[in-house]
Amino acid sequence: GTVSPGTVVNDTVTIAAVPPGAGIPTGSVQFYICGPSGSASGCTSAGTLLGSPVALSDGSAISPNVSPNAVGFYCFAAYYTPDTSNFLASNSTTAVNECFQVVAPTTTTTSSSSQGTVDPGTAVHDHVVVAAVGSPDTPTGSVQFYICGPTSSAVSCSSSGTAVGSPVTLSGGAADSPDQSPTLVGFYCWAAYYTPDTTDFTA
Repeated sequence: GTVSPGTVVNDTVTIAAVPPGAGIPTGSVQFYICGPSGSASGCTSAGTLLGSPVALSDGSAISPNVSPNAVGFYCFAAYYTPDTSNFLASNSTTAVNECFQVVAPTTTTTSSSSQGTVDPGTAVHDHVVVAAVGSPDTPTGSVQFYICGPTSSAVSCSSSGTAVGSPVTLSGGAADSPDQSPTLVGFYCWAAYYTPDTTDFTA
């Protein structure tokens, strides 16, 4: 139904004779896939050919696997070709139940300060790890760091704080802020804002 980029998906088709008493169809099925698009609108042979025709087994066939990386809707099409004159050809070009959607996984941004309690002028930086929820893929993009303080207690920080340098590109899903060396006593807190560089992830 709904999957993350890179997830393996395939299509299962069952060919049935009408009326049912006519027997189990034999032959093969050629699969196609269309997408990405903005809606689930079916697919035809104008889509991308998926391998060679797959022989029916007890009236069913499974398409080759696909692993789309771009977000959007994808739809399969199945064209049945009989191997005897006992059955007629058919297809599933308007079946929206053969569609699925690739959506960008949500992300979590976890940061930790390199130091706890320090003397004035000590260099401190923030380390952030960005992870994709429910996806084995490593997020890419950049992180903009902010710092807030000094305050009398530890309070959360946001982009209303002081921007720390330029956005830092993620490496392996992680990034370190530029060093800061506060000279005034008090509490300082970091904020990290992740911006993806593709539609494969959410901020």
